[in-house]
Amino acid sequence: MASLMQRPAAMPAATSTSTATRRGVPRGAMTAASPASATRGSGARRRCRSARTTPAILTLKVFDHGEDDGGVPTSCDMRFHRNTELVVALSSGWLRLGGGRRRCHRRIRVFAVAGAASGRSSVVARVVDDCDSVNGCREEDGFAPPCRNNAVGGSPVVWEKLGLNASVGEFEVVWSCLKNAKETLRTSTICHKNEL
Repeated sequence: MASLMQRPAAMPAATSTSTATRRGVPRGAMTAASPASATRGSGARRRCRSARTTPAILTLKVFDHGEDDGGVPTSCDMRFHRNTELVVALSSGWLRLGGGRRRCHRRIRVFAVAGAASGRSSVVARVVDDCDSVNGCREEDGFAPPCRNNAVGGSPVVWEKLGLNASVGEFEVVWSCLKNAKETLRTSTICHKNEL
């Protein structure tokens, strides 16, 4: 047991002198534990957070000819989408990432978490729009109120694939990013959107 405890202490010293790098970070820097990373565990070093899920409220969103948004096309591609496409909209804060990046055209997986559909099915959809959770009652939004800050607006086929009845209006879900999340509009027919 004592020999096992000594091996990890020796490993950082041996690797810290190495000039090899992984993703531009010296190996010694990756193995040396700082007080902050020691308390957070190995998950703190990961850049991809696709395995983590985010709770949300699924709402029904119609993307065809902008019926829900007063004739305004989606913000990611300035197009309308058929209701047979697996598309979603995310609340404003979820669509916009740091550094001016956005989740446009990225694929997410949506899971139902309550009722008969819980754990039974999931659907992969493509993000094509945001639901403005800050502003509302504007002409460009069809005078709709601001949406929730935790909304995922799914097209009718998203609801259908989850085995849900869209007439309930709202449903508890969780969603997560996929690892190879960036998809072009031409290579994916999956997408989703949120509304309140």
